[in-house]
Amino acid sequence: MGRVAKVTISLPEDVLAYVDGKQRESGLSRSEVVRRAIERERREERERELDEQFVRGWREQPETEGEFGWVEKTSLEALADLPWEAKRDVPKQGPREGRGGKRESRGDLVGKPSAPVGPAARPARRAG
Repeated sequence: MGRVAKVTISLPEDVLAYVDGKQRESGLSRSEVVRRAIERERREERERELDEQFVRGWREQPETEGEFGWVEKTSLEALADLPWEAKRDVPKQGPREGRGGKRESRGDLVGKPSAPVGPAARPARRAG
């Protein structure tokens, strides 16, 4: 931890009660509880600063098609290699609006459904 300096601080009574509650829960000293809280705040502040730097950098120099254009091509190639089965009774088209504005999934690229798993897979028992 390095060198330590003793300081005196003033806290509102409700904050002090909170610190004392944390101290009792954890078995740590008041100083340790306050130190950890300050260190946590410093870490979170640093993370926010790094996030802001990343966003600012991306806005100033966004990725180019040459840098990440290969992702879409590679993804489509990988999907094309999967064993899709075409349903003959469903017209081939993209997602469309269903009831209540919800999007329906494509019915033309559906494989065999997997067996249900978990509690929903078993029939419910009736009491009596």
